[in-house]
Amino acid sequence: MDAREAAAPKPVSRAGPAGLPFLGQSLKFAKDPLGFLCGIAREYGDIASFALGGNPVFLIALLAVSVVLGACATEPRSSDPNVLEPGFPSLPPARMALMRSAVGVFYTAEFSRGTMSDRGAPEVLHRPGPASVALFDHVLASAFERVVRLSTWPAPDVADAALVFVPRIAGVATIRDPSSETAAGFSGRLIEYGVDLYTPAGARVDSWTLYARSRMEGAWTPRQDALYPAAFRDAAAQLLTSIVRRPALVETLPVAPAADAPGRAPAPHTASRGSIRLAITSVLEPAAASERKSGTDAICLADTLSKAVPGVSIVPLEEIRDALFPWFEVSTLMDTAQRMPDLMRQRAVRDGFEHAGVDYMALIHSERTSSRNPDALRCDTTYRAPGCSGVRGDALKTRLQVTLWNLRRFTMSAKFEVESAGSATIAGLAVPIAGAERSSASACERAAAAISHLIRPQ
Repeated sequence: MDAREAAAPKPVSRAGPAGLPFLGQSLKFAKDPLGFLCGIAREYGDIASFALGGNPVFLIALLAVSVVLGACATEPRSSDPNVLEPGFPSLPPARMALMRSAVGVFYTAEFSRGTMSDRGAPEVLHRPGPASVALFDHVLASAFERVVRLSTWPAPDVADAALVFVPRIAGVATIRDPSSETAAGFSGRLIEYGVDLYTPAGARVDSWTLYARSRMEGAWTPRQDALYPAAFRDAAAQLLTSIVRRPALVETLPVAPAADAPGRAPAPHTASRGSIRLAITSVLEPAAASERKSGTDAICLADTLSKAVPGVSIVPLEEIRDALFPWFEVSTLMDTAQRMPDLMRQRAVRDGFEHAGVDYMALIHSERTSSRNPDALRCDTTYRAPGCSGVRGDALKTRLQVTLWNLRRFTMSAKFEVESAGSATIAGLAVPIAGAERSSASACERAAAAISHLIRPQ
C-alpha cells in the first residue's frame, strides 16, 4: 500500500434501512418523500444512510432540519377521530448555557410508537410517541453539547456519553368539566413522563417524574384537540430546569453549565430615559390569563403602581415568557424565584432579559392569617335551637414579601416585607366572613409605595 492509498479516506458506514437489490429505497421514497425522510430520522437519528437506485445516500442532521421546519409534524393523522396523534410544537430557544458534555438517549418501542388509553376519557386513544421523541431530542440538544441516539440499551458501546437518558410515558389524561362541550366549559391535559438516568455501564443513578399540564377554555373534542402544544411546552420547561439541578447530573458531568465571569459589565439597555418597564408576578399565583380575572396581589400591585409612578409600564408575564424560556413558565416559576441569584450570572438569561426589554421584576409572595375569638360565640346543637349565635371577631393580617430585581444591572434592588391588619365582626348567626379585602388592599398599597420609591426615575 503506497502513501496515497494509506491517506485516502475510508468509507463511512451509518445505520439505515435495508433496501431492495438495485432499487434500494427508491419505491418508498417516491411514494411519500417527506414521510419517508421523517421516518428515517425518528428510527435512526440525525445521521443515517440508505440506498436510492443502488447509490448510497447519507442524511446529516435530518431531524434538526425537520423539527425547525415543522415538516414532520404535518404527517397524516389517523382517520379515527378518537385517536390523538399530536405533532411537536415550535418552542422558543432555551435561555441556558450548554452543559459541555455528551449524553446518550434511548427510546423504547413502547415510548416512541405505543398507543394508550386516556385516563380521564377512556374512549380516547393517544399516540404521543413521535412528538415525545421530538420533545426529548429538542430538550437534550438544548441542554448538552452533544447527544448520541442509541439503537439498543444496555449497549456495549455508548461512545463518550457520560450518562444515558431513558424516558417513559406513564400516562395521559384529559380532564373536562361538565360543560366542556359548550363554549363555557374548560378542559385540561395531564401527561406523566418518567425519566431514568443511567451510567454507561447500565447502573441507574437517578429517576424522576414530570407532570406536564395544559388548560383551555371552551368546547373540547378529540377531533379539535388544542391541549397538546401547551402540555409539551410545559414538559420541555420542567425537563430543562430539572436537568440543571438533578444531583446525579451535577455530580457526574465533568463540566457544569458556564456562567458569566464575575464583574462582567451589563449590556447597555435600550429603554428610553424616564420610561420604566416593570414585570410583576406572584410566586404562588402564576395563573393563566383566564384565572387572573379576579383580584390578586399581583394585579393590585400593578394597578397601584401604574397610578402612582408616571411613565411606568407594567409588562404582563405572558409577553416575556418566550424571551426567557424556560424559567418563567407556570410550573417553573417557584424554582426560578429561588434560583434568581444564580440566573443573574448567566449570560443566556441576561440576554433574554435584554431581549424582553424589562427594567425591573418584582417577585411577590403573599400570606394571609386570621385569628378568632371562639369564646364570643355560643353554639347549641339540640333540636330546640341548632346553630351558633353571638359576636365573632376576626383579626385579619396580610403579609407581602417582595423581591425587586434591577434588570439594568442584574442585581437585587431590595427585599422587604409589608404587613397590614384589619378586623371583621358579625352578630347573629355565624357565617364565613369575606373580610380580608381591606387588609390585602392596604398591604398592596404599602408595597407599591416602597417599590415606587426604588424605581422612580431620578
